[in-house]
Amino acid sequence: MAKDVGYVFAKELLDSPTYIALLKDQLESGTLPAMLVKRLWDYAYGKPAEKIQVEMTAESLEDKTPEQLQAYMRELMTLAQSLEEKPKELTK
Repeated sequence: MAKDVGYVFAKELLDSPTYIALLKDQLESGTLPAMLVKRLWDYAYGKPAEKIQVEMTAESLEDKTPEQLQAYMRELMTLAQSLEEKPKELTK
C-alpha cells in the first residue's frame, strides 16, 4: 500500500504542468542538469551503444591488402568519433 501511495505521489508530481514547465524552462535556458538532458535523449532516441563488437580477428586481417586495412581503419575511426561526439551533443 505504501508503494502505491509513493507511486501515485511521484506520478502526480512528474505529470504536473508546473513541473513539466519548469523542466522545459531549464532545458531551454541550459540550466537543466546534464544527467537529465542525457536521460531525455536516451528516452527520445535510444541509448547509444556502450560497446562495439568487432567481428574481425587477426587471422581475418592477414589476407587483406594495405588498402583494405586502411579503409577498415577509417571506418573504425569514424565510428569511434561519432561515439565521442554523442555526449558533447547531449550537454549543448
